[in-house]
Amino acid sequence: MSLLIIFSVDSFDEYEPVSVDQAIQESWSKRKSQLEHEYPVTVWTLSIFPEICCHVASELTGEHDLMIERVVEQLHVPPC
Repeated sequence: MSLLIIFSVDSFDEYEPVSVDQAIQESWSKRKSQLEHEYPVTVWTLSIFPEICCHVASELTGEHDLMIERVVEQLHVPPC
């Protein structure tokens, strides 16, 4: 079994070894504000994949419920 190590470059001369987990955490924290809004949260909760369903069951909050409600309100338009 081999261990993958990713290097993070803070300056052009210095390389800092970073684990895969740390690289994923850094990537998520940079993009969190772009990914945590109403539509992605709604898609996340409607996923059919068992792993994601378990994650939704453990992580769903009232804030997420409000986000989903806003999406449903935007999508539910009475017919003309």
